[in-house]
Amino acid sequence: MIFISYRRADSQHAAFAIADRLRWAFGAQSVFFDRGSIRAGNEWPVSLRQGLESAKVLVVVVGKSWLTTYDDWGRRRIDDPGDWVRCELSTGLRTLQRGDFAIVPVLLDGAKRLRREALDASLQRFADIEPKQLQDVTWEDDLESLIQTIAASSRLPRISRGERNPNGSPARPKRTQSERTPLSDADVRALLEPLPRWQLQWGAHPWGVGGQAQEITKSYDFDTFTDAMDFMAYAAKTIDAWNPPHHPRWENQWKVVNVSFSTWDVDCRITELDIDAANKLDKLYSAWNRGSRHELL
Repeated sequence: MIFISYRRADSQHAAFAIADRLRWAFGAQSVFFDRGSIRAGNEWPVSLRQGLESAKVLVVVVGKSWLTTYDDWGRRRIDDPGDWVRCELSTGLRTLQRGDFAIVPVLLDGAKRLRREALDASLQRFADIEPKQLQDVTWEDDLESLIQTIAASSRLPRISRGERNPNGSPARPKRTQSERTPLSDADVRALLEPLPRWQLQWGAHPWGVGGQAQEITKSYDFDTFTDAMDFMAYAAKTIDAWNPPHHPRWENQWKVVNVSFSTWDVDCRITELDIDAANKLDKLYSAWNRGSRHELL
């Protein structure tokens, strides 16, 4: 079992993304994460203790405010004997003596390595443990390195996923656009001005930095459900031939086709590739409306 410890006020979104990736690598039953592992009706303290007792690895997610989060009276929460993060870490440090248990500190982007003098005597050993880094610019590579470290420490077998994820969706393919430069929100909005109804949005995505993806989105309206399906089939043939290959995340809801573009190679950020794809898809929609079903862009 892999137990994930984190402070909600400090690293909640990143912890969600880490938990999802570890479940993908080792299986859902091998990962204890409070938001999914503690069910309604369970006693919180009991569930946490049981999760720690069965764990082989304690992953401690440390963000910029992990050490300096304060309670309502201005006291550091890490110094409070009742603080759950402290309790999890204290239990893990005592369990290290077991010999078949490991603690893996994970420093998020912007978090500094802890110093012994910043912790009280019972926690100082934590500062001596070599941490793993999870940086925004190298998120995917750092996650893979973390998975390898956990596999070596716990001897938990990695699950062979082949070409599909546990939910049946295609596994993340090999990166092909990783050298592209992400655009700022301001740059994206400026480039979208000539493209009617395209919008910039941020949403949850396991491949994005901290579990968040930057996307451009648009909804295409049709007269009938059949028309919406026909357009998707028509557009798919041209989209599949684009060079470089770039595919939308899209869905149909009755007479509407909702489309999103993001360059997942750069951790789900917008690049000029997405702006170009949006422009091309608008042209495909216009061609479809004109009845030019064989027009290629």
